[in-house]
This record gives sequence, structure tokens and C-alpha cells, in this order.
Amino acid sequence: MTNGHDGKKPAAPSRAEELDCLRRKREKRRSKRGAEKEIKNGLTSMIDIVFLLIFFFMVVTDLQNMEIEKIDLPFAAESSPEPEVKPKRIVINVNKDGRIRIMGSTFESAEDLLGSLRLAADAGPHDEKTGLPELAVKIRADRDVDYRKVQDVMVQCMRARLWRVSFGTRSDFDESALKVLSEPG
Repeated sequence: MTNGHDGKKPAAPSRAEELDCLRRKREKRRSKRGAEKEIKNGLTSMIDIVFLLIFFFMVVTDLQNMEIEKIDLPFAAESSPEPEVKPKRIVINVNKDGRIRIMGSTFESAEDLLGSLRLAADAGPHDEKTGLPELAVKIRADRDVDYRKVQDVMVQCMRARLWRVSFGTRSDFDESALKVLSEPG
């Protein structure tokens, strides 16, 4: 049996050639396994990162929801919607019973609030011309709270040199708001 162009029988591989061939086959198998292992490790890391991102966004969403509590806001015939790009701000909630809350912290009186407002104002950026803090404040007060409580919060904002103050209102039509508006003097 001949297997060549010249009609001669191929020579039997030497022991060194056989060992070299086996070594190359073994290296091929190892490189395939190594590539599979690298892919599996990369996929595991990516899954871990995705879960960490999901967890991060859940926590951030929860913190954002903490600043806006369920309060029955007063009715406003005209109001402007919140801007798309929100400035750095503090949301102060004044509950029906007069308690003041910021990000889950409760203050019994407006005077207790002053220290926190000053710390926040000092930590944020300041206007170059006026030197006043650029931090905005949104006051969300229950419609049944005594207005003096809201006025006290406004005074503490002024004392902390926070001048960008806005109020949370609702603009949807409400029968109870209509009664208040239509009652005589």
C-alpha cells in the first residue's frame, strides 16, 4: 500500500514526533477549556455588576421617595410644573400636626431645623456675586396645618440664607377646595 506521490510507504513517526503530537493535542484541549473558563468568569462578573446596578437604583429610588411624603397639599388655581432639570434642593414636609420632616428626620419645632439648614447651605455651592447658597428649598405643607408653622419654616430658611424657596401645591380640581374658595370672607 502506497500513500505518497512517489509511491513509497510513509515512514512511521518516531517516538519524539508522537510525543510532540500528543503535547500539541493536550495544549489544544487546555486552551479550549481555558477559553470556556474565561467566558464563564466574565459572564459571572457581568451578572454580579448588573445585580449591583439594580440594587443601587432601587436604593436611590427609595431615597427619592423618602423626601416626598404623603401630604394633602393645598389647592392652587395657578401653578407651574417642576422643571425637568431639578436644582439641588431640600424638600421640607410640614405634616398636619405641625411636625417638620426632612428625608426621614423629624423636627418638633422650626428652631430645631435651623442647624440642619445651615449645614446643608454651607455644604452646597454658593453664588459668586452674592455669596448666597444656591441650594433650593421646597416646602410641602398639609393644607390643614396652621400657617404659622409654614411661616416659621420660611423664617428659618431666611436665617440660613436660603432664598430659593418654592411651595408644593396641587392644581387638580377638588370639590373641598372649591368650598373653601367660595365661602364668604
